[in-house]
Amino acid sequence: MLKKIALGRSKGEMVYLFYRMGLAWIRQQGQSFDSISAAKAALRDTADEIHDRVLRKHEDKKIVENGDVL
Repeated sequence: MLKKIALGRSKGEMVYLFYRMGLAWIRQQGQSFDSISAAKAALRDTADEIHDRVLRKHEDKKIVENGDVL
């Protein structure tokens, strides 16, 4: 799927891509409070996954390389 999507070159383009995906899902489910709320929750969960699986590992690696800031 990702190979077919132009991922964009900026943060703004990535936000727009996520927005469009969420909007398409809402339309597919039928626009309601529940579908809008679920799409918003999915986007927040995505941010949490990126933090937990990518950013945390990166930060831990840099702490080992450079020492902790504390």
